[in-house]
Amino acid sequence: MKRPADAQTSALTIIAYKYPDRPHYEWTGNMLEKTDDYVLVHGQAGRRLVHHTRGQTFTYATQSLEYYPLNAPFTVNIDFDAHGASYHCNVCLPPRLDGDTLSFVDLDLDYVRSPAGTWQVVDRDEFLVNQRTFAYPARLIEQAEAALTDLIKRVTEGRFPFDGFLARQVTRLSQSVSRPPD
Repeated sequence: MKRPADAQTSALTIIAYKYPDRPHYEWTGNMLEKTDDYVLVHGQAGRRLVHHTRGQTFTYATQSLEYYPLNAPFTVNIDFDAHGASYHCNVCLPPRLDGDTLSFVDLDLDYVRSPAGTWQVVDRDEFLVNQRTFAYPARLIEQAEAALTDLIKRVTEGRFPFDGFLARQVTRLSQSVSRPPD
């Protein structure tokens, strides 16, 4: 069900796990839209991310638009400011929404785009190490590789949400934040 454009946003806790269930990151954002297929989240500048794996907390100076498909094995995080936007796509098990918590299991492989527009696969080395360290099942490894291949094709072919949908959302958020109140 789609949330009306003028609806109040609601706080959402996002938790990223490492396989199979080790807490990795945790942060809070504002749910902008929820449909049967995806959740859109806005992260305010100044948001704090708890990095459980490193035992640290980070504060982000940029805003973010976060896209969580509820039926696909990836996420998209776009950090943006007046200087541009960078995309970080996680290959993961499909995100799950349970009340005011959205969670997913990060499978290490990432596809990222710099503000200059260059895309690249990163963290393949982490994926290889974690396969052995955490005994990833063969089926999980195959699923992660297939998800990365599909993600790259979505981006290359301009398929949803990489068909301009996310860029329009970033533009809308940028304009609403920079516009003075009425």
